Amino acid sequence: IENDIVLNYELGLEKNLFRVPQRIYINGFATGNAGTLNTKLSTGLVLIAGRVTGRIVSVFDRASAQSRGFTFHFYLQPMVTIVGYDATLQGGLFNDASPYTIASGDLDRLLFRYNAGVVMQVGPIYLEYFYTFRTKEFKTGLSHTWGGVRIGARL
Repeated sequence: IENDIVLNYELGLEKNLFRVPQRIYINGFATGNAGTLNTKLSTGLVLIAGRVTGRIVSVFDRASAQSRGFTFHFYLQPMVTIVGYDATLQGGLFNDASPYTIASGDLDRLLFRYNAGVVMQVGPIYLEYFYTFRTKEFKTGLSHTWGGVRIGARL
């Protein structure tokens, strides 16, 4: 894909819908992107359950942010995306000289994705296993799955 100007804006909102403090959180979210890279709307839910404390939920449960002990939780995040434009598949908005592009009519405009994972944390150190599934983005494409492990420290 040839070079082109990239100027994108993103606006997102996440709201807690249900919670059992330090045990279960269900959040709803919506995100909108508009610009020369992509134009799309996404919405979905995030379910977090387990022994939940720390920064991940401190916005919804301030007392949990003080925890320094062991925590364990899993999460599930299903989402739906409506795609208007995607320069990574269709080529640049201003430069149409890219030889490898997919015609607008061949794009799948309604996408489904879910992320799932398990997180263990002791103090600031965490270990996470995650898995992602994404439906195909164009008619002759394939659905994708991938996963991995993250090790890090929360500051």
